[in-house]
Amino acid sequence: MKYLTKHKNLIILLVLLVPIGLGTKFYKGDNAFWINNSFSDVLYEIFWSVLLFILVPRLRIITNVILIFVATSIIEFMQLVKTPFLLELRSSFLGKTLLGTTFVPMDFVYYAIGCLLSFIILIIHTKSLTKIDGLLQSEKK
Repeated sequence: MKYLTKHKNLIILLVLLVPIGLGTKFYKGDNAFWINNSFSDVLYEIFWSVLLFILVPRLRIITNVILIFVATSIIEFMQLVKTPFLLELRSSFLGKTLLGTTFVPMDFVYYAIGCLLSFIILIIHTKSLTKIDGLLQSEKK
């Protein structure tokens, strides 16, 4: 329970990213194509990086974001593969959202932006925890 309290802000971020990320897929206003297909990639990277950080806290932040970038890049390249199994998975909304449907080289730029933002978010979070731990330690003395 203490672990969850420690990462409360990241958990709130994850909870917010799900509806916001899904909302980008349904957005119909100005710049809809970009928001539906590119901005959503940034949020996708942030979501997975934060989730991995919470699940594997001992993993260095730089390793975390590189793993997420590599994993999502592999998924992007898999969009070039059109096997019946993958086509079936991609036929559902969830499959399209998680696996994508079309290979777009520009997506790698948005993956990199999302990973960079994730790195910044996780560094700030870690530094704030270090400050809090330092304050708690000094209070105990």
